[in-house]
Amino acid sequence: MPQVPSQQALLIDGNMWDDAVITQKAKVKTLEDKFSAKMLENGIPGSIRAMFSNKPGELLVQTAIEEKAIMIVTGSRGLGKMRRTILGSVSDYVLHNAQCPVFICRKGTL
Repeated sequence: MPQVPSQQALLIDGNMWDDAVITQKAKVKTLEDKFSAKMLENGIPGSIRAMFSNKPGELLVQTAIEEKAIMIVTGSRGLGKMRRTILGSVSDYVLHNAQCPVFICRKGTL
């Protein structure tokens, strides 16, 4: 879902929110298509699922269990230690809680 700074939340009407959701879904679809094509090009079996959650790390770990994943590939924005401490780190959560191997790609490596 779109991220909206709290000070802007009061200024958004329903149409603006709907437009933001449509824009985000289009970006997700573009990423799905891009990485599906890369997987196909390289003969990598697997699937891509777009899901939304307030706790993405927990959702990734749970989905990996449900899908019987043999590996999780996730990204990392490379936040500093201070920001990561305050905001949390999805990749860190997944790395420490997943029941399968985890491959973390730094931003800009793919």
